Amino acid sequence: PDSVDVRVQVPDPPTTEFSWGIALGTGSGVSGRISLVKNNADLTRTPSDWSVSTFVEEFLENRAFHGGGQTVSILLQPGTQRSLFELSIYEPDVFRRHEDPFGLRVLGARRVDFEETYTTDVLSAELGLVKQLGFQSSAQLLFRQSTTEIENINPAAPGIVFASEGNNNEIREV
Repeated sequence: PDSVDVRVQVPDPPTTEFSWGIALGTGSGVSGRISLVKNNADLTRTPSDWSVSTFVEEFLENRAFHGGGQTVSILLQPGTQRSLFELSIYEPDVFRRHEDPFGLRVLGARRVDFEETYTTDVLSAELGLVKQLGFQSSAQLLFRQSTTEIENINPAAPGIVFASEGNNNEIREV
């Protein structure tokens, strides 16, 4: 024959990073940290069954949520002075232009700061278009929206804190 089919199998390097820790600081109190980063993710490649055992098995064996080139990051950081939750998704070729790709970055976060005389609750979202310029350089257009709520105000709090109580103070950036 004039042609031969060749099949090459290249093993994937480890694509999932899981880390955890506990910290104690004089100014920041006690906090925990759990982080999961999945590289080469594919959010459209769901498990064959949503039972816990099948989900975990297929996720760990790279048969679910794997192979699309996306990066998914989840951070959970509860603490006595500050708590943070963050979910980030990065799609490196959102327009499927393979030769000249543009990436899409989506991030959602919630941060709660437990101050001595009040609590701030910040909900934020980011949406960014990313263009790789070289191996280690990129340009991005980023839209960010944040909403801050001040609550649980103690009578000893500064006056400016009382003026902002319960208000949704929004910040938009481009």
